[in-house]
Order: sequence, then structure tokens, then C-alpha cells
Amino acid sequence: MHFTHRNSNLLRKTTLTVTSLAAAGALFAGCSSDTVDSAKDAAGAASDAAGDAAGSAKDAAGAAGDKAKDAADKAMGADGQDGADDDVAAGDMAETQIQGPQGEITVVQPIADKYQQVGGVQGHLGSPEGEQQQGPDGGYFVDFEGASIYWSPETDAHFVQGRIKEAWLADGGVEALGYPTSDEHPIEGGLQSEFEDARITFIDDQTEVITED
Repeated sequence: MHFTHRNSNLLRKTTLTVTSLAAAGALFAGCSSDTVDSAKDAAGAASDAAGDAAGSAKDAAGAAGDKAKDAADKAMGADGQDGADDDVAAGDMAETQIQGPQGEITVVQPIADKYQQVGGVQGHLGSPEGEQQQGPDGGYFVDFEGASIYWSPETDAHFVQGRIKEAWLADGGVEALGYPTSDEHPIEGGLQSEFEDARITFIDDQTEVITED
């Protein structure tokens, strides 16, 4: 009987121990599940935040790129060439008026600028002798009392005059030697003007046409 009583006590103790362990295991399992769920939630929130930050950075980079492209386009010009004014079509060139003997005449802006640069009507060019005329390759020219001013999109505006102008026209003018690329200027012993395909000197009362081979 005493032996049976001890076994019963042992059985009750064992049962309590197993029950306690089971309860602890269940509690641990519940806590572990909650912890995992919380970790998943935190990871999801971090991923969303990272995605939002990446999207914002991408948008900012795109906006910066667009601004840089716009700035480059403005710097390069509408046709994508550096210094777009050099390639502007004659029909798009700004025009203005200068005073002629019979009233104002319309000329492209570079011719007007050159005319004013050398003194206008009070300078050695004097007054225009007629209307602006169109030359080849989109150029224009105006004859004045003392010289002519020629302009083209490739050469800008320059005046040509006197014996050099006579020699230039005698050798074919714009069609043969191209537009002037400089104003007439002093050289040692005389004067010279450069053209697209030649230079003409005036030395010792003689003109010489030197073609560019």
C-alpha cells in the first residue's frame, strides 16, 4: 500500500510537470508567432519606405536630367548646332531700317550693324544707293556711295570698296570668289580684303587676285 501511494504521488508530479511544460511550450509558441508576425510587418514597412525613397530619387534624377537637357538645347540652339546664329536661314534673319536718300530701306540686321559700326551716313560709306539686293546662297548686299556691304549666313557682314571691289567684281564677284570674309584693311605697302576663295591686294597702285588653291 505504501508503494502504491508513492507511485500515485510520482504520477501526479509527472503529470503536473508535463502540463507545465506543455503550457510553457504553448506560450513560447504563441510569443514566437507574434514576434515573427511583428518582424514581417516591420520588414514590409521598411521595404515600402525604401521603395518610396527610390521612387522619389528616380523622379528627382529625371527632373534634373530634363532641366539639363533644356539648358543644353538652349545653349546649342534649335537645330542642335553650337552658335545657331551662324547657321540661321536668311529668311529668318531679323530686319531693320536704315535711312536712304528716298526714305528708309529695309536691310538685314547684320548689314545695319556693320553700317553703323563704320559711321553710318556720316562715315566713308555715305548713304545707300538703292534697296537691299539678294545674293547667292542666302546672302544680301547693299551698295553705298563709298562701298558695298555684303552679308551671308556663313561669312557675316563686311564692306568691300575701291579698286579691290573693282578687281573682285571683274573676276566674277561672289559667284567666283565668294563673299568677303573681312573688311578691307591695311597690310605692308597697301590694302587687302579676304574672300571665301581668294584674297585681293592693292599695292603700288596695282591689284592682285590671289586664289586659294
